[in-house]
Amino acid sequence: MTFSASRLTCYALISAMESDMRRLVEISWPELPIADLPESVVQEAQRRRSKDKLPPAKSLGAILPQTDFADTFEIISPRRNTLPHATQVALTAIADRFQRVVDIRNQVAHTKPMRLDDGAFLADLSATVTNADPEQWPAMVETMRRIEENPAYVLGLTPMWRTDEAPGTPVHNLPIPEFDETGFFGRREELKKLKRLVKGNYPVVSVLGTGGIGKTALTVQAAYDLLDDPDGAFEAIVWVSAKSAVMTQTEIVSIADAVKDSLGLFSQATRFLAGVPADEPIEELRGYLETFKVLLILDNLETVLDPVLREFLSDIPVGSKVIITSRISLGMLDNPIPLGPLSEDEAVNLLYSLCRARGVTQFKSLGRDDVVKYAEALVGHPSYIRWFVAGMQAGRRPEELLGDNGLILEYCMSNVYNYLDDIQQEALSAFQALPGAKNMAELAYLNDFSGEDTEQILLALLTTNFVSMSSHSRSGSLDSAYFLSDFAKEYLDRWHPVPRSRRARILKRSQELKEQGALFSLEMNSTPYKTDTITIRGVEDAHVARILKRATATTVYEEALSLCNEAQKLSPHYSETYRVEGDIRARMLDDSRALDAYEKAMPLSELATTPFHFGSYLLNEGVDVQKALDLLQLAARRDPDSPEIAAQIAWAQYLLQEWELAFGAARRVLDLPRSTLAEQFPAAVIALRATCKKIQSDLLKEEAGTALEFAEEVLNLCEMLPVNILVDESSDLILYLRELIIDASPSLKGYYAKAGSSFVQRLSNLTISLNVDQRLIGYTARIVRDKGFGFIAGTPDDFFFHVSALLNGDLWDSLDERELCCFETKQVDNRWRATRVRVLRL
Repeated sequence: MTFSASRLTCYALISAMESDMRRLVEISWPELPIADLPESVVQEAQRRRSKDKLPPAKSLGAILPQTDFADTFEIISPRRNTLPHATQVALTAIADRFQRVVDIRNQVAHTKPMRLDDGAFLADLSATVTNADPEQWPAMVETMRRIEENPAYVLGLTPMWRTDEAPGTPVHNLPIPEFDETGFFGRREELKKLKRLVKGNYPVVSVLGTGGIGKTALTVQAAYDLLDDPDGAFEAIVWVSAKSAVMTQTEIVSIADAVKDSLGLFSQATRFLAGVPADEPIEELRGYLETFKVLLILDNLETVLDPVLREFLSDIPVGSKVIITSRISLGMLDNPIPLGPLSEDEAVNLLYSLCRARGVTQFKSLGRDDVVKYAEALVGHPSYIRWFVAGMQAGRRPEELLGDNGLILEYCMSNVYNYLDDIQQEALSAFQALPGAKNMAELAYLNDFSGEDTEQILLALLTTNFVSMSSHSRSGSLDSAYFLSDFAKEYLDRWHPVPRSRRARILKRSQELKEQGALFSLEMNSTPYKTDTITIRGVEDAHVARILKRATATTVYEEALSLCNEAQKLSPHYSETYRVEGDIRARMLDDSRALDAYEKAMPLSELATTPFHFGSYLLNEGVDVQKALDLLQLAARRDPDSPEIAAQIAWAQYLLQEWELAFGAARRVLDLPRSTLAEQFPAAVIALRATCKKIQSDLLKEEAGTALEFAEEVLNLCEMLPVNILVDESSDLILYLRELIIDASPSLKGYYAKAGSSFVQRLSNLTISLNVDQRLIGYTARIVRDKGFGFIAGTPDDFFFHVSALLNGDLWDSLDERELCCFETKQVDNRWRATRVRVLRL
């Protein structure tokens, strides 16, 4: 999915406006009850929460994250009069332009065509709002500053708005229009005709013309119009492209591409509709067209005009339709709409609009008649016009660009290339030497660029049309990738081949990335949940992972955060860049920013490691145990066989006093094949602690039967476990468990009395096998802290103990009276003393 710079700029400005409006609601009416909000806003927010598997919101704070621009403004609008005058002025400016902002937001969120002046409109509105009340709109002020200082900043953004279509909107996979800079130009009659034919009785309609004449642009605009048509007849709109065009010195010619036959087209279409590849794509696609009303669009069809395709198009089921774009007519099968050059007015307007959008000023002093001459020389061809403006943007005079009798596109590209600086040309050579899409981090490593330099270089290459950008989903996050356009690659390979030494260096760097990626993959598989293990989505993340690894290793926090910032610049949608920042800020005790970093990481990942690290932080710091448990359970759903996750879940449930659940989670750690002794020791302790707490609770409630049933379950577990796991605290807890059942025995009757006696005997046998049968259970009676000794209550005398007798001596400063402990005794000077004392804090 390709995003233009203008679309991303609109996204940045509206997102900032939304953020500031939510903030305004939070600080102005923090106690506003849900009942006072517009009913439609609440219903939609609750629907979105339900879709995200969240419980119904009960507070304003839970509603606001689910609101969009229109919803938030609807909350503010009736309360505007209570706000400061400056804020009212700013909101009035928004209110006057409300519908236009909503329309632009929908265009960006749903990848629909944009208008020529959308960016300028939002920039003007943002300036008006922030000038009126700068203090109330901090996100907008900051966004405008960043765009002004570094227009490439927006390239690191990917629209993350909710894209729920309105009920009844057809499902679709339409591409983002390539004409965001100027809006859709001209072709109004052809557009009307295309939509009329598609809505009529014709099963197949074709748009015909030479390469680059605008066939795809016209069809994209028509498809989006049909998508929004309230009388729309389609349940799905499916876009499939067989694009395989390149511009040579003399003409636009076809070259082989990934889709080489009709079977490839059918497979693409069924994969979108079904979500999986089809064994029989032709029959499956025909079945969809029979069952549902589908608009199937086949773009750049001239490369796959085989008999199978012709047969398929000759029998389209009633209700479904097909649009094709091609340089070659299908004859009697289609109803063609031929596209010729733009009209004079359309060509002139496109020239003016492109110049304005790209900051080209050469035409400002010219009269219309002079501009018309240039439009005529460019033969009204949209692709020629775009490259002509790119040449002027690179600093060439219009006369020079038109001086070549050959194809203007090629000459424009050469002149644009010559005006790229050495570093930008060097970046292009990396694309040539290693074909295919690359993310920003790969390009930075291959060329030894910094993140900031890479941003600036890519902006220049995108502006000159040498490079295009796309975004795709990887492990739950969106990642932007960059690739040479077909025309650019053909030109560069022909006139600017990569020198041998440069190619060798790029290939060497690429191999280094692969080797580093392999090392990170090995570490992921062996120790996935260590804090310094960096999870990568593919070899493309290896360079950023190297930076993050350095950040985890350094003890200089400023350096570590600087490395995280560099990683985020290179890969802004890679969750680990924020997770590692969260770990570092947690070490710095910067809890607020640690939380922010972890929250940023969460929506960018579908892996278990992200919620595990976030949940572990919340759990270990005691910030929010319930939220920690929710995150850890999410991690467990993603990796159900992880003992690390199960152990953390057991501890969280123990802290929440969910004794039976804590026991179950701890037992799972002990049962999992991947668990190690280091994980089994604490799991056994949690299982026994939870058991003791559960039995204590049941006995207090006089539910002896329930207590014994649970005791039997843990006893069965202990008898199955290896003796070397039940040591230290675990063995002492088994002693205490025996004491609990002994203490309860007088109140047991009948079957329970017999069961209790049996359990005591089994526990006694277990303590003998563990060599702890001589240890005693007691409670601290007196603590003389300043002299370093205390007593444990006994019969008839108390047992003296010195602080050095504590097995967990770090508890001495907080030790209180009546604390449970387990100990041994020895006689010194005819007095019994307690030794090897372990405090048991349940």
